[in-house]
Amino acid sequence: MGGISPLSTFVWPILIIGGGPAGLSAAINARKRNKQVLVLAKEQISHKLQAAPKVANYPGIADITGTELGKALYEHASAMGTEFKRDEAQQIVKDGDVFWVMGREEQYQARKLLLAVGVMENKSIPGENEFEGKGVSYCATCDGAFF
Repeated sequence: MGGISPLSTFVWPILIIGGGPAGLSAAINARKRNKQVLVLAKEQISHKLQAAPKVANYPGIADITGTELGKALYEHASAMGTEFKRDEAQQIVKDGDVFWVMGREEQYQARKLLLAVGVMENKSIPGENEFEGKGVSYCATCDGAFF
């Protein structure tokens, strides 16, 4: 498979695909229960969080930028002992009680698999990118006050 490393013999108790708020919150909770966990994500801080100039609806935090929130979640999960790998899952195969996750760089095995990949963008309206944040919004309850 091209540049993919040889098969790993280590089976992660928990593998989380996605490094956004849901994935990192799950990792923090798994570590709190002394579970060994790997977070597989394309980037250290989710690009959707990085694009948020203000997050005003995260429980316990009144006002923070997306980048600051992403950094705080990453640092919290890291301090708890979460393992991270920058890679992108391409395929998932279940073989008995093990999940095989084929990434662009490596292959991973896990007993439990949590998908926290967020939502996919499907920008299909002409001008949508140009007017995002200037009238085009995806969350009326979240963004309504800005307009």
